[in-house]
Amino acid sequence: LDSQDIIHHFKCAYVGAMSEFARGNELICPKCDTRLRHIGIDYDKPSLLFNCNSCSHSFQEPDMEGYCLDCGTHNELNELKLYDIYEYALTTKGDQASRNGFMPTEERNLFEHKNIVPLDLFPYLLAREASRSKSGHGIVALIRFHQNQIPAMNLKKSDQFKHEVAEIIASYVDLDDICSAKDHLNYFVLFPDSSMDQSSAKLSLISLNIKKLMADNFLVEGDILTITYKNLNENPDMESIWEGQKWRM
Repeated sequence: LDSQDIIHHFKCAYVGAMSEFARGNELICPKCDTRLRHIGIDYDKPSLLFNCNSCSHSFQEPDMEGYCLDCGTHNELNELKLYDIYEYALTTKGDQASRNGFMPTEERNLFEHKNIVPLDLFPYLLAREASRSKSGHGIVALIRFHQNQIPAMNLKKSDQFKHEVAEIIASYVDLDDICSAKDHLNYFVLFPDSSMDQSSAKLSLISLNIKKLMADNFLVEGDILTITYKNLNENPDMESIWEGQKWRM
Protein backbone atom coordinates (compact mmCIF):
# COMPACT_ATOMS: atom_id res chain seq x y z
CA LEU A 1 0.00 0.00 0.00
CA ASP A 2 0.97 3.59 -0.67
CA SER A 3 -0.56 6.36 1.40
CA GLN A 4 -0.96 10.11 1.01
CA ASP A 5 -2.71 12.90 2.87
CA ILE A 6 -6.23 14.03 2.02
CA ILE A 7 -6.46 17.82 1.78
CA HIS A 8 -9.54 19.88 2.60
CA HIS A 9 -9.46 23.41 1.10
CA PHE A 10 -11.39 25.72 3.40
CA LYS A 11 -12.23 28.42 0.82
CA CYS A 12 -14.05 26.27 -1.76
CA ALA A 13 -14.59 23.17 0.41
CA TYR A 14 -12.87 20.89 -2.12
CA VAL A 15 -11.52 17.62 -0.69
CA GLY A 16 -9.03 15.49 -2.58
CA ALA A 17 -5.75 13.60 -2.45
CA MET A 18 -2.53 15.60 -2.06
CA SER A 19 -1.42 14.44 -5.54
CA GLU A 20 -4.31 16.46 -6.99
CA PHE A 21 -3.04 19.62 -5.28
CA ALA A 22 0.70 19.16 -5.84
CA ARG A 23 2.27 21.31 -8.57
CA GLY A 24 6.00 21.24 -8.18
CA ASN A 25 6.75 22.51 -4.66
CA GLU A 26 3.40 24.25 -4.28
CA LEU A 27 -0.14 23.21 -3.42
CA ILE A 28 -2.78 24.55 -5.88
CA CYS A 29 -6.47 23.77 -5.48
CA PRO A 30 -7.66 21.90 -8.61
CA LYS A 31 -11.18 23.35 -8.20
CA CYS A 32 -10.58 27.09 -7.69
CA ASP A 33 -6.91 27.34 -8.68
CA THR A 34 -6.01 29.03 -5.37
CA ARG A 35 -2.54 28.63 -3.90
CA LEU A 36 -2.59 26.97 -0.45
CA ARG A 37 0.04 28.48 1.84
CA HIS A 38 -0.70 27.77 5.50
CA ILE A 39 -2.04 24.56 7.02
CA GLY A 40 -4.74 25.33 9.56
CA ILE A 41 -5.53 28.63 7.81
CA ASP A 42 -5.96 27.71 4.12
CA TYR A 43 -6.42 23.96 4.50
CA ASP A 44 -6.13 20.94 6.77
CA LYS A 45 -5.35 17.24 6.41
CA PRO A 46 -8.32 15.36 7.89
CA SER A 47 -7.29 11.83 6.90
CA LEU A 48 -5.11 9.51 4.80
CA LEU A 49 -5.87 7.92 1.44
CA PHE A 50 -4.47 4.46 0.75
CA ASN A 51 -3.83 3.00 -2.69
CA CYS A 52 -3.27 -0.68 -3.49
CA ASN A 53 -0.23 -1.23 -5.72
CA SER A 54 -1.71 -4.52 -6.98
CA CYS A 55 -5.23 -3.52 -8.09
CA SER A 56 -5.03 0.32 -7.84
CA HIS A 57 -8.06 0.42 -5.52
CA SER A 58 -8.17 3.56 -3.32
CA PHE A 59 -9.69 3.63 0.16
CA GLN A 60 -9.38 5.46 3.49
CA GLU A 61 -9.55 2.68 6.08
CA PRO A 62 -7.54 -0.47 5.31
CA ASP A 63 -8.58 -3.79 6.82
CA MET A 64 -6.07 -4.81 9.52
CA GLU A 65 -5.52 -8.33 10.79
CA GLY A 66 -2.87 -10.35 12.56
CA TYR A 67 -0.97 -13.10 10.78
CA CYS A 68 1.13 -15.60 12.75
CA LEU A 69 4.46 -16.27 11.07
CA ASP A 70 4.74 -19.54 13.00
CA CYS A 71 1.40 -21.31 12.36
CA GLY A 72 -0.10 -19.12 9.62
CA THR A 73 -3.26 -18.29 11.59
CA HIS A 74 -5.16 -15.07 10.76
CA ASN A 75 -6.68 -13.16 13.67
CA GLU A 76 -8.66 -10.00 14.24
CA LEU A 77 -6.56 -7.40 16.08
CA ASN A 78 -8.98 -7.31 19.02
CA GLU A 79 -8.33 -11.04 19.49
CA LEU A 80 -4.61 -10.52 20.05
CA LYS A 81 -2.84 -9.86 23.35
CA LEU A 82 0.11 -7.50 23.56
CA TYR A 83 3.22 -8.53 25.49
CA ASP A 84 6.42 -6.62 26.19
CA ILE A 85 9.37 -8.88 25.39
CA TYR A 86 12.70 -8.01 27.00
CA GLU A 87 16.12 -9.51 26.51
CA TYR A 88 18.73 -9.43 29.25
CA ALA A 89 22.41 -10.27 29.20
CA LEU A 90 24.44 -11.04 32.32
CA THR A 91 27.41 -8.74 32.79
CA THR A 92 30.68 -9.76 34.44
CA LYS A 93 29.67 -7.82 37.54
CA GLY A 94 26.30 -9.58 37.61
CA ASP A 95 27.99 -12.97 37.24
CA GLN A 96 30.18 -12.22 40.26
CA ALA A 97 27.15 -11.05 42.23
CA SER A 98 25.30 -14.30 41.51
CA ARG A 99 28.28 -16.34 42.72
CA ASN A 100 29.28 -14.23 45.74
CA GLY A 101 25.93 -12.88 46.91
CA PHE A 102 26.82 -9.19 46.61
CA MET A 103 28.05 -6.73 44.01
CA PRO A 104 31.83 -6.13 43.91
CA THR A 105 31.30 -2.39 44.45
CA GLU A 106 29.18 -3.12 47.51
CA GLU A 107 31.88 -5.33 48.98
CA ARG A 108 34.49 -2.60 48.57
CA ASN A 109 32.40 0.35 49.73
CA LEU A 110 30.10 -1.12 52.32
CA PHE A 111 32.36 -3.55 54.16
CA GLU A 112 35.44 -1.41 54.61
CA HIS A 113 34.27 -0.63 58.17
CA LYS A 114 35.18 -3.45 60.56
CA ASN A 115 31.70 -3.53 62.17
CA ILE A 116 29.92 -4.13 58.85
CA VAL A 117 29.78 -7.72 57.60
CA PRO A 118 28.36 -9.34 54.45
CA LEU A 119 24.73 -10.41 54.72
CA ASP A 120 25.50 -14.11 54.26
CA LEU A 121 27.73 -14.00 57.38
CA PHE A 122 25.27 -12.09 59.57
CA PRO A 123 22.89 -15.03 60.34
CA TYR A 124 25.78 -17.11 61.72
CA LEU A 125 26.91 -14.28 63.99
CA LEU A 126 23.32 -13.73 65.08
CA ALA A 127 22.89 -17.41 65.96
CA ARG A 128 26.18 -17.44 67.87
CA GLU A 129 25.31 -14.38 69.96
CA ALA A 130 21.76 -15.60 70.59
CA SER A 131 23.06 -18.95 71.90
CA ARG A 132 25.38 -17.30 74.43
CA SER A 133 22.88 -14.63 75.55
CA LYS A 134 21.91 -15.66 79.07
CA SER A 135 21.74 -12.33 80.89
CA GLY A 136 18.75 -11.03 78.96
CA HIS A 137 20.91 -8.36 77.36
CA GLY A 138 21.28 -7.99 73.63
CA ILE A 139 18.94 -7.28 70.77
CA VAL A 140 18.95 -7.48 66.98
CA ALA A 141 17.28 -4.60 65.13
CA LEU A 142 16.07 -4.04 61.58
CA ILE A 143 16.13 -0.51 60.18
CA ARG A 144 13.71 -0.51 57.26
CA PHE A 145 13.11 2.44 54.94
CA HIS A 146 9.62 2.94 53.58
CA GLN A 147 9.98 2.23 49.87
CA ASN A 148 7.45 4.86 48.80
CA GLN A 149 9.60 7.51 50.51
CA ILE A 150 12.82 6.62 48.71
CA PRO A 151 13.13 8.08 45.20
CA ALA A 152 13.94 5.68 42.37
CA MET A 153 17.71 5.23 42.14
CA ASN A 154 20.02 3.66 39.63
CA LEU A 155 22.61 1.12 40.79
CA LYS A 156 25.37 3.68 41.33
CA LYS A 157 23.10 6.01 43.32
CA SER A 158 21.65 3.23 45.48
CA ASP A 159 25.19 1.96 46.25
CA GLN A 160 26.22 5.45 47.32
CA PHE A 161 23.09 5.85 49.47
CA LYS A 162 23.63 2.42 51.04
CA HIS A 163 27.23 3.28 51.84
CA GLU A 164 26.28 6.58 53.51
CA VAL A 165 23.56 4.98 55.63
CA ALA A 166 25.93 2.16 56.62
CA GLU A 167 28.55 4.71 57.65
CA ILE A 168 26.01 6.47 59.88
CA ILE A 169 25.03 3.18 61.53
CA ALA A 170 28.67 2.11 61.99
CA SER A 171 29.59 5.42 63.61
CA TYR A 172 27.14 4.83 66.49
CA VAL A 173 27.91 1.21 67.32
CA ASP A 174 30.53 -0.18 69.70
CA LEU A 175 33.34 -2.59 68.84
CA ASP A 176 31.23 -5.61 69.81
CA ASP A 177 28.20 -4.53 67.75
CA ILE A 178 27.69 -5.91 64.24
CA CYS A 179 25.96 -4.37 61.21
CA SER A 180 24.87 -5.66 57.82
CA ALA A 181 22.58 -4.65 54.95
CA LYS A 182 20.22 -6.57 52.68
CA ASP A 183 19.82 -3.71 50.19
CA HIS A 184 19.56 0.08 50.32
CA LEU A 185 16.20 -0.19 52.13
CA ASN A 186 16.99 -2.72 54.89
CA TYR A 187 19.81 -2.69 57.47
CA PHE A 188 20.51 -5.05 60.38
CA VAL A 189 22.23 -4.13 63.65
CA LEU A 190 23.23 -6.65 66.33
CA PHE A 191 23.82 -5.35 69.86
CA PRO A 192 25.04 -8.48 71.70
CA ASP A 193 25.97 -6.95 75.07
CA SER A 194 23.85 -3.78 75.28
CA SER A 195 20.91 -3.30 77.59
CA MET A 196 17.55 -2.20 76.20
CA ASP A 197 18.21 1.40 77.25
CA GLN A 198 21.66 1.41 75.68
CA SER A 199 20.37 -0.08 72.44
CA SER A 200 17.48 2.37 72.35
CA ALA A 201 19.85 5.33 72.76
CA LYS A 202 22.08 4.12 69.92
CA LEU A 203 19.14 3.53 67.60
CA SER A 204 17.70 6.95 68.43
CA LEU A 205 20.96 8.59 67.34
CA ILE A 206 21.10 6.45 64.19
CA SER A 207 17.49 7.32 63.32
CA LEU A 208 18.06 11.03 63.94
CA ASN A 209 21.11 11.19 61.67
CA ILE A 210 19.56 9.10 58.92
CA LYS A 211 16.54 11.41 58.87
CA LYS A 212 18.91 14.37 58.62
CA LEU A 213 20.65 12.67 55.68
CA MET A 214 17.29 12.18 54.00
CA ALA A 215 16.21 15.77 54.62
CA ASP A 216 19.48 17.08 53.16
CA ASN A 217 19.22 14.99 49.97
CA PHE A 218 15.53 14.28 49.27
CA LEU A 219 12.19 16.01 49.62
CA VAL A 220 10.35 13.51 51.80
CA GLU A 221 7.30 13.80 54.03
CA GLY A 222 5.93 11.63 56.82
CA ASP A 223 7.58 8.54 58.28
CA ILE A 224 10.86 7.68 56.55
CA LEU A 225 11.82 4.48 58.35
CA THR A 226 10.65 1.91 60.87
CA ILE A 227 12.85 0.14 63.43
CA THR A 228 11.85 -3.36 64.56
CA TYR A 229 13.70 -5.54 67.04
CA LYS A 230 13.97 -8.91 68.75
CA ASN A 231 15.63 -9.80 72.04
CA LEU A 232 18.51 -12.26 71.68
CA ASN A 233 17.10 -14.46 74.45
CA GLU A 234 14.14 -15.15 72.10
CA ASN A 235 16.60 -17.00 69.80
CA PRO A 236 15.64 -14.89 66.76
CA ASP A 237 16.50 -15.86 63.21
CA MET A 238 16.53 -13.62 60.13
CA GLU A 239 12.90 -14.36 59.23
CA SER A 240 11.57 -13.61 62.69
CA ILE A 241 13.19 -10.17 62.66
CA TRP A 242 10.84 -9.12 59.84
CA GLU A 243 7.88 -9.74 62.17
CA GLY A 244 9.26 -7.88 65.21
CA GLN A 245 7.46 -5.18 67.16
CA LYS A 246 7.77 -1.53 66.20
CA TRP A 247 10.40 0.23 68.23
CA ARG A 248 8.77 3.18 70.00
CA MET A 249 11.27 6.05 69.84
